[in-house]
Amino acid sequence: MEQAERAYTGMGTRESTAGLNFTAVAVFTVSVFILSNDNSLRIASVSVSTAVAFLMLAVFLVSGLKKGRFILKGHDVQRPLFLLFFWAVFSLIIARLDPWKALPEAAYSYTWANGMNSPAWRGASFLLRLFLSVFAIEFIISNVDTKEKVFRVVNITLAVYFLVCLFGLAQIILYFFFHIEAGSVLTEPHFRAGGYVGEPQTYGILLVSSLFLVIAAVNKRCEGIYFSRRFLKILLLMAIIDLVFTFSVSMFVSVLLALLFHSNEIRKRGLIIFSIAGGAAAYAFYSFLNSVLIAKLVSETFTYNSRTLTWNIGAKMLGENPIAGVGIGQSPLLSGYFSELINLSFDSLNFDAFRVTLLNSYIEWGAETGIVGLAVLLYLIYRCYMIGRARTQSKEFKFVRLAYGGALLALAVSANSYGGVFYVGCFNLVFAMYIAGTRVFSRAADAAAL
Repeated sequence: MEQAERAYTGMGTRESTAGLNFTAVAVFTVSVFILSNDNSLRIASVSVSTAVAFLMLAVFLVSGLKKGRFILKGHDVQRPLFLLFFWAVFSLIIARLDPWKALPEAAYSYTWANGMNSPAWRGASFLLRLFLSVFAIEFIISNVDTKEKVFRVVNITLAVYFLVCLFGLAQIILYFFFHIEAGSVLTEPHFRAGGYVGEPQTYGILLVSSLFLVIAAVNKRCEGIYFSRRFLKILLLMAIIDLVFTFSVSMFVSVLLALLFHSNEIRKRGLIIFSIAGGAAAYAFYSFLNSVLIAKLVSETFTYNSRTLTWNIGAKMLGENPIAGVGIGQSPLLSGYFSELINLSFDSLNFDAFRVTLLNSYIEWGAETGIVGLAVLLYLIYRCYMIGRARTQSKEFKFVRLAYGGALLALAVSANSYGGVFYVGCFNLVFAMYIAGTRVFSRAADAAAL
């Protein structure tokens, strides 16, 4: 009797712990969409998703103390993820100990270099951000371990994404039909929707992060999705309209490349419709597309501007510190110094007044962690690619590969135009759900084959 009671109590504790853990995952899923470029949607200057990652860590510690052990489930990218973090720690220690990597005196007088951005704390704060990103990914993978949980996250994401897209659509309608500017918009030299986040490209990142989830939901109807096909088609149309009006070239290019890569997984009818609609739009708006999108792509990639200047600065940092880089989080403190070193300057960049980041996540990572850091990142990308090539042919596996694999590829491509992608909550969620989903449905397929 006592043994049965203890077993029942243990089972109840495990169930309550699992419920608490998944609740934390659900809250994190919602939090990644509460994003802003300023402090309007932050908690003490900390993004909501980062604050929730702290909550997840607390839940993990409490659950571990209750069970008497702390366990994160193993998976195919766990090793490169941990290597990425530990090399970042090691490279920062090297940067702090090496006298040749000492920060210039000017960095200590920058007006923005205070608090957690000060030379004394910036490296540690970025290590903490990276740790929370890795932990959030691990926590989600460990707790989204059944088909039901995968589709719960999918449905929560679709519901919140609808609100995100609805805000953008309302913003566009209010501006063009009622001349009302709601939320964050740019009107010069032309209208660009920024949603509620403060900047069109950042809004574009949010839109792209779940765009392929909607495409996959329409394309591969799975039993676990609550929403009707009609609703999903309307949501897809809203998302496309919003994305178009961000006029973010990097997002357009990344989505097109990801669609091309996954074209064999999309129904031919859908591809034909997309091709015809895209061709008609390109023909109808050729002059506008050429003057705005194509010209912007060419100018921002191949001409001397603030973006390409940061690429040059980052390349110089890597060239001067090839093995271990300058240390995670340190590149903005050194941007002014390296700009002078290579005799490059730009009127719009004020290194003293503004925190000038390297506007390419891969150049930024290489400059801060060196060739070794880039090699570990390449290993991580390779492992993700191999996961998607698994022989599993179940409809659910293909759904995850298109929904989260497509979004992951699009975000990875777009990261060539902005820094810090590894710390963005929606990127962490997409990455984690790609691993969790493929893991769950590969395991289910293996079990069915036995």
